[in-house]
Amino acid sequence: MNKEEILLVLEHIGADNVQIGSRNVQCSCFLAPWRKGHKSTSDSKPSMGILINSNGPSKIHCFACKYGGDFETALKDLAKFSGEDYSDLIKRVGEFEEVDPSILADQIPAYDEYEIQKKEIKLSETLLEDFRGQTHRYVLNRGFDVETLKEWESGYDNNYRRAVFPVRSRQGVLVGAVGRTVNNHKIKYFNYFGFDKSRYLFGEHKVKEGTSLVVVEGLLDTVKVWQALKDQDLLDRYSVVGILGSDASFDQCRKMVDLANEVVLFLDNDRTGLIGQNKLAVNLQRKVLLKSVDYPDSVGQDPDEVVEAGCSLGELLDTSKLIVAERDKEWR
Repeated sequence: MNKEEILLVLEHIGADNVQIGSRNVQCSCFLAPWRKGHKSTSDSKPSMGILINSNGPSKIHCFACKYGGDFETALKDLAKFSGEDYSDLIKRVGEFEEVDPSILADQIPAYDEYEIQKKEIKLSETLLEDFRGQTHRYVLNRGFDVETLKEWESGYDNNYRRAVFPVRSRQGVLVGAVGRTVNNHKIKYFNYFGFDKSRYLFGEHKVKEGTSLVVVEGLLDTVKVWQALKDQDLLDRYSVVGILGSDASFDQCRKMVDLANEVVLFLDNDRTGLIGQNKLAVNLQRKVLLKSVDYPDSVGQDPDEVVEAGCSLGELLDTSKLIVAERDKEWR
């Protein structure tokens, strides 16, 4: 389990004294009330360590009561001791700890790297059943209409209080999902089902052939720009995708080139956005016609805010300017 997955589970069970290290996460032993080795059947220190392991199961060890094993077994013991129903959580941890087939492929001595990258890991649509048909008021308050949320298959994870958006490949295959916190949790976004955001563009399955490709950073920015394009009857001219961050990967750049002849960058209007824009310019130069949106004076720091301010998205995109990289370099 990676760091974010471990923190989500600890949040769910109410673990105390959580500390984050480079190789592990520590917390008070959540089995302390039922284990010898803790004073007064409680643990006031971060005695339990949980190994951060993005490629499989995370081992845990408590230095006070000497409990050890894998995270899933520890949760089963917690359920047995406490009488709480953690069956959904245990199932989720099992999904977190599944080893990604692409990781196993990386361990083969000889292989074609790009061929492995192109292979899609098909996920079962049943993984979305717990989220479907639910919408949190947070999303509606952000200015999204119900039809847009249906179009993007928006759901809600009641366990972790996250608005969930499935991610699909160009062919419409489910490859993961992203959850956005609705209660200002310190982990703003969480990737479900082992989703590797570097391999896909959010919204790539909705790109229309022959349209200019608008590239934004965020999950909600993607949906908000798509909604504005629809409202202004611009979906026949422009499509939109999100890189789910400020720095596009090699695979994401390759997808942009495959999807469109013209790319319009609409990244956040801040320092990281400008850095990300220049990196994209370096990687996309001479491969596509590359443009950038000029933010209106004193209006917004991201596309969502620009749209909410009532700016004409069509006018901004139509007047976007050609850009070039600050240094001459091929694919990084």
